[in-house]
Amino acid sequence: MIINQAKDSVQKQADVILNEMHQEIRKISFNMMPTSLQLFGLGKALQELSDRIKQTIHISIHINDLTQAKRLTEEEETALYRIIQEWINNCIKHAEANEIFITLSFEDGKYNLMIEDNGKEFQIEEAEKSNGNGWKNMISRIQMVQGQFNVDSSPAGTTFTLEFFFKEV
Repeated sequence: MIINQAKDSVQKQADVILNEMHQEIRKISFNMMPTSLQLFGLGKALQELSDRIKQTIHISIHINDLTQAKRLTEEEETALYRIIQEWINNCIKHAEANEIFITLSFEDGKYNLMIEDNGKEFQIEEAEKSNGNGWKNMISRIQMVQGQFNVDSSPAGTTFTLEFFFKEV
């Protein structure tokens, strides 16, 4: 009887560990390539990302998708998703923002992204000197879509803009 109870206890612990591992693998998989990005495009994927973030921390993320569901290439959408994901992470982690506005739009053959936050001032020089990969990854993804970006920052918040000529699917 004692042996059976021990086996049951070990089995329960194993089940808990396997369940936690399963949840973590699903989370990693989503972060690598959310299904909503592949199926529905950037606007829907960002809304899903926003909803997931709001479940864990108190922050308002507003998505304004003016693209009328036009799709970019998979490479462009993935690059933009990763850029936005990294910027949101920086807004939360470093800028301590509690409100973020993201606008996606098309104009004159260009794709436009604007992210505004109410966090601390962003210092490009510090980001460029950082040992972390976040800023470097953003820059490489901006180069991948051959985009031009601008960062306008003050103690009241930061505005990040990116534009590039797109290849509509």
